[in-house]
Amino acid sequence: MKKILRFFAYLIGSIISLLILVVIGWILACYIYGDADFEEDISISVTISAAETPKGTISGILRSPDDLEKYLLKRQRPYYNHLPFEGDLNIESFDFENYDYIFCEGRPILRLSKQFWDSCSSYDHTKLIPVEPIWGEEISHKVYIYKITPKNKYRIACP
Repeated sequence: MKKILRFFAYLIGSIISLLILVVIGWILACYIYGDADFEEDISISVTISAAETPKGTISGILRSPDDLEKYLLKRQRPYYNHLPFEGDLNIESFDFENYDYIFCEGRPILRLSKQFWDSCSSYDHTKLIPVEPIWGEEISHKVYIYKITPKNKYRIACP
């Protein structure tokens, strides 16, 4: 009888220990793979010109002034040689030493949800964490500029 009671005590103790480990693992996974920290940079005010239709274009994560210049050159109108943006867009306004940036044209981002894996993860040798933007419903002519911390940790998830 003692052996049976001891066996059930070990079994119940093992199950409780396993449940505690699973709960702690779940809490850590939620903490590590929750949402990325970001905030809108309200010091820079840029809008899409009234002649353009906002499409919700996203820039990708811009890590340096060179990335920003490449993005702006890509968004430049081919025949008019100027950007579809209105406002004061000055590269010196960006703090690339402390933040990465994302430009979102016409739609706000509510959350940047961290992903465990995406189709580019096996090719990503930098081990950046993929993030997927969760969009707001509002469509406007505003260009939302977001600062992301910590720097050089995230990338936009592949489709």
